[in-house]
Amino acid sequence: MGLREVLASELTGSLRGTDNIVAIHTARYSRSPLIVAGAGAGREVTAAGVLGDILSLAREMAV
Repeated sequence: MGLREVLASELTGSLRGTDNIVAIHTARYSRSPLIVAGAGAGREVTAAGVLGDILSLAREMAV
């Protein structure tokens, strides 16, 4: 595992922007993993999630 270079022609090499991809390897999908790909959260959604977590922590610490 770890970082490795991928070709632009590979599925992971075709990701752009905030796109995400998950490969699910199981006993049934051992030779060819189940692939789920789609839009990721992006900056605004991720920032809102982080801010929400910070506010939740602040509320818990204030009690």
